[in-house]
Amino acid sequence: MVAELQNRQCAFICFFDANTIYTLEKAKKTDEADIFDGLCHDFPDLFIEVSGGTRADDYILDYAHSHGTPIISKDRFRDFEEKYPWLKSNSLRRVPFVIYSGTLQIVPMGIQAAIPTDLAAAESSLRAALGNRRALLHQE
Repeated sequence: MVAELQNRQCAFICFFDANTIYTLEKAKKTDEADIFDGLCHDFPDLFIEVSGGTRADDYILDYAHSHGTPIISKDRFRDFEEKYPWLKSNSLRRVPFVIYSGTLQIVPMGIQAAIPTDLAAAESSLRAALGNRRALLHQE
């Protein structure tokens, strides 16, 4: 998803629960855990792991509320509708997606993309794109 957003030059920030790396490691996805850790370390403005004992949902919703941005998520955030009424009244702010048969589909954004099967190549390509993005931002 991040690679596709980057290719379309969409601004994004990814918030993760504090236990994400442990969840990956527990699932024996050590390569994914290493990549996750590296992206959080190398691109801390884009990949944010929240503090232990808190949920990423709180940060996602606070950021989206403060900046008026949409959220790409399968979560409907029903528990937060009272605090953030726009979750219920503005359906365009929550962008759903599905993954099936090796495909990512985000209908409201017109995205239908194959999910890469070569993890190392996907990471390399994403890092190159993010590095180019960083260079462009520093030129402006």
